[in-house]
Amino acid sequence: MPKWLDITIFFMGFCFWVYQMIIWMRDRIVLEPNRIHVPDSWNKTVVKVQYKTEVNYADIEGIFIAETQKDSLNLNDCSALPMPYIVIDCKNGDQKLINMYWYSKKRLKIILDEIIVRARNVGNDFTSETGEEIYNTFVIKRKEEYMELKEQRRNKHRKK
Repeated sequence: MPKWLDITIFFMGFCFWVYQMIIWMRDRIVLEPNRIHVPDSWNKTVVKVQYKTEVNYADIEGIFIAETQKDSLNLNDCSALPMPYIVIDCKNGDQKLINMYWYSKKRLKIILDEIIVRARNVGNDFTSETGEEIYNTFVIKRKEEYMELKEQRRNKHRKK
């Protein structure tokens, strides 16, 4: 293989790695002392999944995890598969969604715990649950929905 081809392949690989690192550093959740801030995700595909989101800890009324095929504005279908979101109910009636697709279960629980602790630090004691309990509620709900869907399919095939 010619030497120039090795150099070209190395350079292209390095450029791709730098690009991926920049995206990885940009797509994050910033937990500031008084608010949660999620910057716009850089459009990696045709449809954007996460839009800029900001929530003050004092404005949080409730928090849970949900799956949806829509984006963080809950407007456009952006995925064929449902993606997990942290859903924050605000005192003014709004719902803010934070995409959690790229985070592990452990990281998700840590983020939920940190949001709860920081909300308490600003005087908002909106829940007595922990991140683990919120996550477990989500998993149980998913399992129940799956079992219900499985039963519906079974009954549909019995009728034929």
